[in-house]
Amino acid sequence: MIKKLDVYPKDHSSEARSKRMKYVRKKLGLTQQDMEDKYHIPVKSLQNWERVRYAGLSEKGAERLSSAFITEGLQSDTTRLITWLLYGEGADPTIRTSSVPTQNPMANDLSEEGKIAEELKLFHSHHTAALDAIVVDHGLAPLLSPGDRVAGIRYSEDEIDKTIGLPAIVKTQSGEILIRIIEKAQKDKQYDLICTHPDMPKVKNIKILLAAPIIWIRKHSFDDQS
Repeated sequence: MIKKLDVYPKDHSSEARSKRMKYVRKKLGLTQQDMEDKYHIPVKSLQNWERVRYAGLSEKGAERLSSAFITEGLQSDTTRLITWLLYGEGADPTIRTSSVPTQNPMANDLSEEGKIAEELKLFHSHHTAALDAIVVDHGLAPLLSPGDRVAGIRYSEDEIDKTIGLPAIVKTQSGEILIRIIEKAQKDKQYDLICTHPDMPKVKNIKILLAAPIIWIRKHSFDDQS
């Protein structure tokens, strides 16, 4: 089921940005603490954006919110949602109240893997630069666990700075695929890959070929083993 949001008038002021982001957050049933626990967006940052402190919501902040909101069921793509949050431009977003695409009447007859395959097919059809992966370690626990499926929108080598601070699917220069949080390294054009699990090591000073901030997550079901 798709539900259109009743949103505030189109306005690019800091106050309007605050109202849009707060309205969507509450409609998705997320507290500020939820945003920090699930998406590593600090409560303090959310408070500053929603109370219009220090100029309010920034472009980087809108990127992080967009990834979280889309993962939680907001129907949009990242670029359009960022533009809407910042400037109120474009179509108002909608909430997807079911993670299984309703367009497919056979969805209820599919296995869990079949449903995920259908969702990924739909995701790739909506995003030409889509990238998906299977989580293979506990690097971003508790947010992600082995067997979870994730997807995002690719950023090329010269755009990696736009993904800093975000959980992402990362392809290193050696060809290795990792799911980590990206941080800027001290050396130019190199990055550190951060884990949230205390026993997983940081990967330092590597070159990244591409990165896809995660905007779609499907948790692995251990019951679907037959």
